[in-house]
Amino acid sequence: MGSGLRGAGARPAARRRWGAAGLVALGVILAAAALPPGAGAEGPPAVPRLRPGAIALGLDGTWTAVEGTSHASLGVRGDRFQSLTPGFLGLGLEVGYSSISSLDILDLSGAVSWQRAAGASALYPYLALYGGVRQEWLGSFRQARYPLGAGIGALALVADRAAIRVEYRFRRVLDDPVADFNEHELRTGLSILFRNPR
Repeated sequence: MGSGLRGAGARPAARRRWGAAGLVALGVILAAAALPPGAGAEGPPAVPRLRPGAIALGLDGTWTAVEGTSHASLGVRGDRFQSLTPGFLGLGLEVGYSSISSLDILDLSGAVSWQRAAGASALYPYLALYGGVRQEWLGSFRQARYPLGAGIGALALVADRAAIRVEYRFRRVLDDPVADFNEHELRTGLSILFRNPR
């Protein structure tokens, strides 16, 4: 990347692009959630449920705190759920990006999670383990680090095809040239569900 992309005029444009993408994703999810549960349905609508084989694809926003400093990032996340009695096993992949001054950070993480419905509700609390690689660029300097961690959160289905996710995550970042360090993250996101029939 050239230095011109990091100039004063480039950052507001980048923020506008991120904002527009978020609004489009939110509009699509809300539209999916507003669809009727099915023609000819009688009585109150059924509580949305997670089904084996369902796939969730969504947009996440993250607030990260590291040793007294904090920053925000945006990411894309995909999960596939399989039955694991008495809950669901989730296998996920996520890509996140953040920019701090002239430092660009790209995260690629894999996840293994277990979730179970809270009673007869559409709320699925979960535990997850994460591992991945982080690539950082500062000018022409490039450095790879390796975040490992665990998270606790909840997936709330607002419809058979839409869900909201909230999560706290702790990560230990390894292979830093100075010293390994800890991260605390608060994440929230919106997802569209595929292959999750009523």
